[in-house]
This record gives sequence, C-alpha cells and structure tokens, in this order.
Amino acid sequence: MIFSYHWLKESFKNLPRPEKLAQILNLFSFETEVKKHNQELVLEVDILPNRYEAASYFGLAKEIYLVLPQSKIKSHILNLYQKPSLKKFFSGPKKVDFEIEVRESQLVPRYLGVIVKGLKNQESPEFLKKRLAFYGINSYNLIVDLTNYVMLETGQPLHAFDLEKIRGKKIIIRKAKPKEKITALDGKQYSLDQEILVISDKFEPLAIAGIKGGQKAEVDFDSQQILFEAATFDQRTIYLGAKKLKLETEASIRFSHQLSVFLPQIAMARLMELVFQFFKEAKIEAVFDLFSKPKKKIIPFNFKKYQHYLGEAVSLKKAKQIFKRMSASIRKESFEKILIEPPKERIDLNLEIDLFEEIARVIGYQKLRERTPQVLIFPKKENQALILEEKARDIFSAMGFNEAYNYSLISSRIWPKRDEIEVLNPVSSEFDLLRENFIFNFLKNVSFNFKFFKEVKIFEIGKVFFKKGNQFLEEKHLGAVLARKNQKEVNEVFYEIKGALESFFERNGLDRDDYKILEAPKNNPFYLKIKDFFHPLKLGFVFDDRNNYLGFIGEVKESFLEKFKISLKETPAVCLFEINLEKLLNLILWEREFEPLSKYPALIRDLSLIVASKIKVAQVMNLIYGVSPYVKDVDLFDIYFGSFLKEGKKSMAFHIVFQAEDRTLTDEEVNREMKKIAQKLKEKLNAEIR
Repeated sequence: MIFSYHWLKESFKNLPRPEKLAQILNLFSFETEVKKHNQELVLEVDILPNRYEAASYFGLAKEIYLVLPQSKIKSHILNLYQKPSLKKFFSGPKKVDFEIEVRESQLVPRYLGVIVKGLKNQESPEFLKKRLAFYGINSYNLIVDLTNYVMLETGQPLHAFDLEKIRGKKIIIRKAKPKEKITALDGKQYSLDQEILVISDKFEPLAIAGIKGGQKAEVDFDSQQILFEAATFDQRTIYLGAKKLKLETEASIRFSHQLSVFLPQIAMARLMELVFQFFKEAKIEAVFDLFSKPKKKIIPFNFKKYQHYLGEAVSLKKAKQIFKRMSASIRKESFEKILIEPPKERIDLNLEIDLFEEIARVIGYQKLRERTPQVLIFPKKENQALILEEKARDIFSAMGFNEAYNYSLISSRIWPKRDEIEVLNPVSSEFDLLRENFIFNFLKNVSFNFKFFKEVKIFEIGKVFFKKGNQFLEEKHLGAVLARKNQKEVNEVFYEIKGALESFFERNGLDRDDYKILEAPKNNPFYLKIKDFFHPLKLGFVFDDRNNYLGFIGEVKESFLEKFKISLKETPAVCLFEINLEKLLNLILWEREFEPLSKYPALIRDLSLIVASKIKVAQVMNLIYGVSPYVKDVDLFDIYFGSFLKEGKKSMAFHIVFQAEDRTLTDEEVNREMKKIAQKLKEKLNAEIR
C-alpha cells in the first residue's frame, strides 16, 4: 500500500525524512520503499496479512510511534484508539421507528449502525477530493467522501445509506436469494447467489456486504437522513464473493484480511468527529451496535521465559514503556511477570510468544548478541524402518529388479470393488479407489512394459489403505512382480520370485526357522480379499514363527490377466508377492537366542518321489521335518510335470541334511531315518518313492 509522506506527517509533531523513515520501517516493521506518485513522495509499504490494521494512516502512524521512540504522535490519534466513544455526540437511547436484523451472525460478528439527521449534503472541499483522487477514489459528495476518507485513515470500510430510501424501515443482513440481482453504484448489474452476503431492506438488496454499495439507497445531494454503517464481515465470505463477482474494491481487499471487531467503533467515532465538524446541525438519532463482545485478551509476559527464548533479558521498566507506546494495558505486575491486555485492534497478539516477538523487534533484533546454545546434544536415533527400506532397494536392485513408483489410487472400472476406500471427489473414474494392495498397479506395470520389453521385474515400496471400523488406516508394504514372455517352464517364474523373497529375508538375518510359506488358510480374512485374483493351487501366505501374517505370494489367475490385456499365449505366468514391512521389521528386530553350530559333520541324502499334483511342496517338507529330530534342512532341487508321468502326478526331488549335536551320525542311523521318512510319506501323502 502507498502512503503520502505529507499526509502521514500530519499525524506527528516530528517525523524523519522519507528515506530515513523507510530505513526504520524496513528494520523494525515492514518492507518499505520511497517512490514518487503523482509528483508526490510516497512510502510503498508491504503490510503483513495479519497486520492489516496498519494498512491505514492512523494504523501506520501508531506503528511508527511504537518503533521510533523519539517520535511524537498527535494525541487525538492515541485517544481515538484508547477510548473510542460516541457518547460526546449522542446523549442516549431514543425510540426510533427503525430496526436492524443480522440473520448471519457467524458471518457478521459486529454490525454498528448510526442514524444521523439534519445533514445538508454538499460538495467536498478540495483537499478531501485530492486525497481521495490520490487513491483513485472518485468524489461523490461530502457524506460519501467522508466514509471513504475515514477508511483510509483507520483501515475500516464504512458505508452510508439514505435512510428515506430504505423501504420497510428495516435493514437485514442476510445471504442473497438464488438469482437475486442488484444494480451497484458503478451502474453495473450483478447476479447473486446464496454464497453472497447482502445488506437489504424488507424487499431487495441495498448493498453487496463488504464489497460494493447499491443504487437503491444511494446517498445524493438531496439526502438529509443517513444510516452510517461500520461492520466486521467474515473474511472468507467476502474474499470468495469478490472473486465470484469479479469485483475487487478497497473495501473487499480490507475485509478479505481479518479485521478486529473493535475497529468499527474506532472508525465510527472518527467519522462522527468529521460529520459534526462539517455539518453543524447534525444530530444522532440512534445507535445500533449488534455485537457479542468477546472476552478480554489477557496475556502473561514472563521475564524469565523471555530471556530463555531470546537469550537477552529485558527490564520491567523497558517492557512497560514499550507496552504503553503500543497502547496496551497493564493489568497486573510483579517481579516475575506482568499481565497485558493488548490493543484491541491488534488481532495478531494472542500468545505470550507474540508479546516476546513484539518486545524483541521494537528493541531491535540487530541488538541481540550471538550466543552458543547451551543444550545437551544427543546422538540421532536410527530410523530402522527407513534403513530397512533402503536395504530392500539395494537387495532387489542387485537382483535385477527395477523400482516402480505407482499412484495409490486405482480404478473401480477394472478393479472389482469390495472394501476399498472410495474417494469422495475423484478426478476421474481411473482414480476413484484407494488401493488395499499392489496387485492392480503391478498388472498395469506388466501390461504397459510388455509393449517394449520381454521381461518385467519390478518392485515397489509404498502405502496401502484400508478401513477398520470407523478408522482409516495405512500400512507400508514391499512387493515385487515377475513376468516373462514365451516362458516355457511356467513354474520357473513362481520359484524365481519365491527365491527373490527368500533371499531378501536371508539378507536381513532371517532363516527358515523365522518364517514359513504355507497354503493360504481359507478362513483368513486376507485370503477372502485376494483369492479371486490368484490360481487356487499357487497362492501361499507368509507367516512368522509365531504365526503372525506377513504377506502373500502367488501366481495371478489367467482370467484376471485378460482384464489388463496381458496375452496368455505370450505370457503364461505372472507371479508376485507382497509383504507388510512394519510387521517384517518387528520380526527382524526381535531378540533371538542363538545356538552354537554343531561341531559334528552333516550327512546329505537325496529323496525323489511322485505325488498327486495338488500336493504342495510345503506339505512334503513339513512332513520330513516332523519325522526325524536329526533333519536340519530340506531343500527342493527339482520338480517335474510332464508326459513321462501319469496325468495328475508330479515329481519332486529334495536334498535332506542330517546332523546331530552330540556325535557324528553313522550311515546306518541316517538310512534308518530315511526309511522312516519314506514310510511316513507313503502313509500320509500316498507318495511313490523313486
């Protein structure tokens, strides 16, 4: 905002030259430049959004008086802010046949109306016309010009209505009706809606509240009875209303910033001073002040805390001097603290820390001495979750996987919606659900990348979202997908992705005793959510050694691949896994008891068998572990489906490692254990030992 230096100078008995004043404001208050405007020296001041009471001549004068101790402000300005009153102009309540109703009290915290009679309107004096013209404000007549002039002085917009043109002897502050119209003072007609606040009589709008007056109750040279208005309007309502109507005015700019509910009283008191100065026969008939007075703001100022925050002490005498120049009231004082009631127009002062900042800036930040902080410094704690994520990136990148960064939103057009969280206002049908797993994104990745590559190896670390009762929750997951065109051996893809998962576990210190991959339990809630996407015989769940669910691994069902336009002829298998990283981290960080390695050698035997196709590898391995206490490890090294076997059969081959803790096992002992294992496999799985 620009300020005329000569006009500003009228508020002081002494004031530094413009350049010096700009330096002071730059150092203590707001960014300021000295410029020329209409052949006049001006200060261009960048007023902070929460300090819009200073976007006025009196407001800026008070700020200069605060930060420049040697300045001497005119007493009538301080008196106006400290004791704004209409009592000297108005003897008391009178019965008047007029009413003001505020229907939107939340949007209009204060509405101050003053009815003045006995006015003989006239043209404004030249000095007043020039000052308004300086801001591009046209001169209409003395009554209207005074309202605009006081707005520039105090920062509070005001308006004047011709009382005789208000029909029904009532003012109503309400929201506009749908398709309601108003012809504004600029002669343009504006269409209103229910989001626009209006000032109306009993029949039609008289003004767009906080933005522009209307022609219906316009004050002209014949007007003698006036309703002067000074109000506080909701800043959001005025801002949005001005944008919608594409109508920016001095009033709308100010109301779009939050103004104090006490500013209307200050502005009205100043307006009445000028009205009674120019109109000798003026008489106040009524004052309407619709206002729920807020509680007084009393803020403590603790001197020890101030020194703790700023590193410098301030004396009681110095603090009181600054608060007095600020027009703050000291309610109570002691050696340790004082209680302050800040100036009513200063909405930015609400907390003790605000007062600390105010004292520090008035004294001068440049006067604060540099001091080394005297605090205990503790070493930074490692974020184990981030460490695990970075380690996962290193491991999977080393195995030839590329990292993907997918959206968390998926499409209900392709994805069969179950319990997924819906987005209330989606940008399109492609992004209307929050994902519960990575399956959708991985299949889109495979479909897209197969246009350019024969193999897709992708991993992702990201969040999934789900609802539990009334709560919306999220988890961090790790997943990977593997697909290869023209893959002859279908099962190879599954075992390769399984090997990648096991390798990741191993690199994080987990062995086969810490986790297990089992057939998905049919009653598990996770199974019910994903079972339709996977081949029924190629879906496994990953559990830790305490049977806590960690994630799943599986081969995607052919019918579901078709939805993503993945050719079954070219790509017979797409396999993926997904693990809950938070649960996995708990497993990795669990305390473990380690047993020393046996000093006795191990003996290895191979076992080959033919079983039904439906038999899982895990079933065979668990059975072998359960037969002999000497079995330390079982590894699958071959599996075969083909024409050399009967239909519905498959062949498996395992390495079995035997070892004792207290002695070297003999061949005879190991052979006996192998016979037990073979017998148990025949009994339980109807296996044929080869």
